[in-house]
Amino acid sequence: MKKLAIIALLALSALNVNAQVKAKYGWINSSELLDIMPERKKAAVSIDSMVKAEESIIKILNDDYESKLKKLNTEAAKMTPDQLARAKDELAKIEDAIYMQTQGARDKVQKRSRNCLTLC
Repeated sequence: MKKLAIIALLALSALNVNAQVKAKYGWINSSELLDIMPERKKAAVSIDSMVKAEESIIKILNDDYESKLKKLNTEAAKMTPDQLARAKDELAKIEDAIYMQTQGARDKVQKRSRNCLTLC
């Protein structure tokens, strides 16, 4: 009888311990957490400066394209077919350069953003 009472007490205490250990669930807003980190602000400044540098390069290419296009439009009537073809080829090359620069800039910014999210 004594053994049965001891076994019953041990079983009850084991159940009591199990009842006290409850799973705790919570949530965290990772966006808010990242926003308060000082490294995040440094990364944002770094990315912003990169974006501005890339935008300035693209702006220079666009300005060059616009000026050559205006020149072509005003002087097209005076040009020979060979000169006209060369001018159009030059404009096409500038268009390609603008496209490549834009894509490269987008890729750089995305890569830097991903790296900053994982490292910061």
